[in-house]
Amino acid sequence: MPRPRLPIWVLVALCGCVEQGLGALRDGEGADAGTAAPMLVLDPPESQRRGVCGLDRVPVTVTNQGDAMLSIQGATLTGAWTLQGPSWPQRLAPGASLGLVLTGIGAGSLSLDSNDPARPTAQMALQADADTAPRLQLLAPQQNDVLPDADLPLWVRVEDDETPWTDLEVAWVDAEEGLVATARPDVDGQAQATWPAGRQPGPHLLTAAVTDGCGQSATVDIGLCQQALIDDPVSILDDWLLSGSASIDEAGGFIELTPDLRNAAGSAFLRDPVVNGGAVSIDLRFFMGEGTGADGIAVTALDLDRAEGTLGSLGSGLGYSAGRDGVDGLSLPGWTVELDTFSNDWRGDPEVDHVAITRSGDAGEYAVWAPLPELEDTGWHDLHIQAQGARMMVILDGIRLIDEDLPGQTDFPAWLGFSASTGGQTNRHLVALEAIEGRSCAD
Repeated sequence: MPRPRLPIWVLVALCGCVEQGLGALRDGEGADAGTAAPMLVLDPPESQRRGVCGLDRVPVTVTNQGDAMLSIQGATLTGAWTLQGPSWPQRLAPGASLGLVLTGIGAGSLSLDSNDPARPTAQMALQADADTAPRLQLLAPQQNDVLPDADLPLWVRVEDDETPWTDLEVAWVDAEEGLVATARPDVDGQAQATWPAGRQPGPHLLTAAVTDGCGQSATVDIGLCQQALIDDPVSILDDWLLSGSASIDEAGGFIELTPDLRNAAGSAFLRDPVVNGGAVSIDLRFFMGEGTGADGIAVTALDLDRAEGTLGSLGSGLGYSAGRDGVDGLSLPGWTVELDTFSNDWRGDPEVDHVAITRSGDAGEYAVWAPLPELEDTGWHDLHIQAQGARMMVILDGIRLIDEDLPGQTDFPAWLGFSASTGGQTNRHLVALEAIEGRSCAD
């Protein structure tokens, strides 16, 4: 008896069912899959970090810990995060892994969509807090302290939210003399070192600095003044800076600021010691004469923080001021005591020979003035000048001509020097510095 044949449509239907069953077995689905299923596992399950330098870099391993094929359709990132990894989709057999690298900063998340029936969308929280700079608090010395010549403590407190104190180091650097000391903070965050005795007298700019593991720094600038008493003998062979017509007469033991010539200007400044403009006294001798009578001598404490040169103009400028049009020379910053023997009507000079105190090289603006006795062709004269803070004193041949508290800044590092000039009228101007007493810092 012949075997019955199945209709063609039945055969087609049977083939389709078989193919569907095989596909389901491949993906861990279908009636015969039973408990077989993929399982997507992220390692680490989340990432939280503090003190990140730049961008955080988080390696992530994706593993199929199930017993069926895992199919990952894609990845989604939020926040300022990017993904370095394969293209999608990806398939992982049971036990297989896939490596990803996440890069970013701040808060974000990673989401992976897959055929994991228990967790179709696997999420991973991301948090990377950027490194914060350390903080530095000055404990000693304090801003603008005047330091005695002795070993003194340098003391700061350091705070850092991420870098261990054992990994930090504080450095103290002098703007002029370089590295002074280094020290690591203790468990309380305090770092101590020593400002050694014997530092250069005068102003110092000291910077304390600390840098964390990410290269972020904190600094504190400390303005200090190293005190030193100045009571030096003065020699004509000392370190003088001569300008213009000035010259040294070693045999005579004096400086000639101008010869008996018209339209001359000269200056001489002593470069060592550097004194404080508000804590100094000067004793000198001077001579003026042998000419037709002009213009005079000036004594200047030159403010080194602002100075651009050492010679002003001739004539009415007395070698320290810029003169009538402000173009014949520099105005020397600081304070000046001028002995003026020629009245310039255009500048409003007194009609008599006079001593005056000026500021910042302005020969036309007197803080105070007093008349002078006859000084020309009368031999050598003694002059004592004292500056103590705002108080200025001028004593000529034992007679106190000026003794007043005057407005204006005197607390500056200074060279002491002299200048003189001639114009249409002339004189020979000579000076001999005898003594300097003072301090490198004002009180």
